[in-house]
Amino acid sequence: MSNSLHTVTPVVLSSTMSSRVPGCSVYLKMENQQLSGSFKLRGIGYHAQQAVERGATHLVMASGGNAGLALSCAAKIMAVPCTVVVPVTTAAPILHSLELDGARVIGVRTLRYGCLMLNEHWFLRHKALSE
Repeated sequence: MSNSLHTVTPVVLSSTMSSRVPGCSVYLKMENQQLSGSFKLRGIGYHAQQAVERGATHLVMASGGNAGLALSCAAKIMAVPCTVVVPVTTAAPILHSLELDGARVIGVRTLRYGCLMLNEHWFLRHKALSE
């Protein structure tokens, strides 16, 4: 599986932003056109592919937003099951998108952003994947 999951997105000139920076042209990369809706599919898709190539049969992530959507999108494309652990406060449109991609969604009361603490690794390994 060597094809990338992300798409090539256009770069467009922003005349509004360029007018605010004298002597410069400001271009915007339209990463919102990725299948998952954000740039995160580039990195997460790459790592998901690497994991599957190394034998992973189920992808798991803790996220409350675009990272989880990127993983669920990648998993759907690769036809690999995935679980996304989200805060119970996650917005309904995000939950709906995750479920449309076929992700198993588990809501938890607290989720530490930035790094997964040991107890969350335990939760992912012993609860999320065992049910």
